[in-house]
Amino acid sequence: MKWKEPTFDDTSLIKVLAAANARRKADEYDYEEEQNKLNLTYPDWAKEWIKKYKEAWYIAEASGDRIAMNKAKELADALRDKLRKMTTIPEWAQQQMQKQTLRWMEANEVGNVRVMRLASKAEQGIEDKLKLIESMKQKWPDDAKTLNDLTAKWYYVDDNEFIPYEDREKYASPESAKAEYTKQAQEIIAKHEMPKKEERKEANEPAQGMGKAIIDNLRNDTSLGLSKEINDAMINITTTLLNEGYEPAFVAGVLGNIMAEGSPGKFESSAYIANPSAEPAYLKYMDKNYDYRNVFSGKNISEVGIKKTYAVLKELEKGGYVGKFGLGSVQWTGGRTMGLIQCYIELYGEDYYPTKAESLIAENKMIVKELNGDYYNKRVYQKWKSQYGNSNGADAAYWAGSIVTYKYEIPHDTDKQAEIRANNAKKVYKVMMGSN
Repeated sequence: MKWKEPTFDDTSLIKVLAAANARRKADEYDYEEEQNKLNLTYPDWAKEWIKKYKEAWYIAEASGDRIAMNKAKELADALRDKLRKMTTIPEWAQQQMQKQTLRWMEANEVGNVRVMRLASKAEQGIEDKLKLIESMKQKWPDDAKTLNDLTAKWYYVDDNEFIPYEDREKYASPESAKAEYTKQAQEIIAKHEMPKKEERKEANEPAQGMGKAIIDNLRNDTSLGLSKEINDAMINITTTLLNEGYEPAFVAGVLGNIMAEGSPGKFESSAYIANPSAEPAYLKYMDKNYDYRNVFSGKNISEVGIKKTYAVLKELEKGGYVGKFGLGSVQWTGGRTMGLIQCYIELYGEDYYPTKAESLIAENKMIVKELNGDYYNKRVYQKWKSQYGNSNGADAAYWAGSIVTYKYEIPHDTDKQAEIRANNAKKVYKVMMGSN
């Protein structure tokens, strides 16, 4: 009998080596630098998961698996978005969001869809409570504070099965304490029962002075060759941003990007008929799993409705936005699309088909909300103002268009689009100022 040398399965060995190398890279990665770059702090529990997703990305990269790479990135980005959101909410809500986020990620890791859905539902309940409390703050601050405190106590008892010290003499058991907290909260809510839909305005407050001249110049212009939908969208957001105090040159930068994006309420098209290979992977995923081509692609939310859009976004959120789509004049994508649809819901409720004029109002609300928020205000507006705010108007508009592209819109083929949109901004600024 001849001696046969032992052999090893090459594929298995390669996988082991790839996993070990990915783990090493994930361990050596500079998370401090990443946090500084993103202006974000990773608590220990989140850092562990960011590291896991980083390791998964390196493993996928080693095998050339682009789908797995995208999934790992989307999961990490979704976690970062949650961390940003947590910095703006009360401590009780932070704790509950952390609990449900961990629950979802652990379930996702083993493919437990049922628990993922339960975690998402619990998280939505937390967000609904926060929105209710926030909506009461301006008119009824004392009741808003009481409702917040009752909610915090309810979750404390639910988590610990222990009554807060100040209430121990009042209630016989944790269950009776929770029941009383619920009763008091419902009494406050009933006292200030609010209509589900805000009054639907069809237009912004008109701009005054120079703002009015700018609007008139945009309305009367034909040199840009814009469709009525895009022109209306630009006029509407210009009015909003000028009324918020943004400089015309910066507004022109936003407009230069809107010119290159979409119409209010419009879904990104997946109909890459002439060049099917150019269709992004995330849209192929949508076509395959959600019949996106027939149900959403190229349509308007006025046809599809808020409820159906919200339902599919909740499903996509559970999967870390492996599938996603652009929506609206800015073509918000992924987690930002969820933020946009929540603006629609705040204005009109879920069971509604907004007109294009109403879509303008919702999308303007989203743009202002993002640009006024700490993250995008620092990343976009403050960066532009510090570097180019003192440049002459047309040049300042050019650089606003570029920064909005790189730091806010972030389209595919970013470098090429930044140049196109920066030049758009320069042209539209000249129209705004009547110097074209």
